[in-house]
Amino acid sequence: MRFIGIDVGIAKTGVAVYDYSSGMIETHSVTSGTKNDTMVRQEQIIEGVKALLRPGDIVVFEEFGFGGRFGVSGKFVERVELLGRLKQVCLGATGMCYLGSSVQMLKKFVTLRGDSKKDKIEAMVKKAWGIPVSNDDEADACGLALLGAYTYTFLVHQLAQPAKNVAVAPPGGSPLVIPSHAKRTEVIHKFYKHNKVNWFRIRFVLPAVVTA
Repeated sequence: MRFIGIDVGIAKTGVAVYDYSSGMIETHSVTSGTKNDTMVRQEQIIEGVKALLRPGDIVVFEEFGFGGRFGVSGKFVERVELLGRLKQVCLGATGMCYLGSSVQMLKKFVTLRGDSKKDKIEAMVKKAWGIPVSNDDEADACGLALLGAYTYTFLVHQLAQPAKNVAVAPPGGSPLVIPSHAKRTEVIHKFYKHNKVNWFRIRFVLPAVVTA
């Protein structure tokens, strides 16, 4: 089972692939030709991302807010359009429902602060978590993939022992362990509730959840 974090961008899209069983994570930067028109660039990003997907992957996207660095501009509209197209591609390529995280959820999960700058996320992923990312897009993608994986672990625990307030364990017996913190646990709960319908659908597909 794999969790895929995708930080969508027209020029460069960050992708992180986290293997839940082995604990291995790899990162990719999918780029487009900056001199091409928008539709060609979107197709380049879509094909690059699609090549990294497998059936059964669970994809976590970063959702866009109107208060972002681009505002409601042409670039914002292009990114939203690309996000919509990528969601459709992921549904077809993985056969699984995708999940979404707000920018604030991602920032708080990684840095414990919802107002952190992108460079803070990259620094945390590199130094504290020891993941050799090449840029901030890959760092965001890592945070998204791991947020999905940790929430899945939480879901398994809750189904196994629904009456207890079980501490969230690291996923998959992985050597990569994100330090537990009340704020991270809070984000995991919010992320689960934010995607509750799609998590409910995913439950009936993943063997580990059904077994629990």
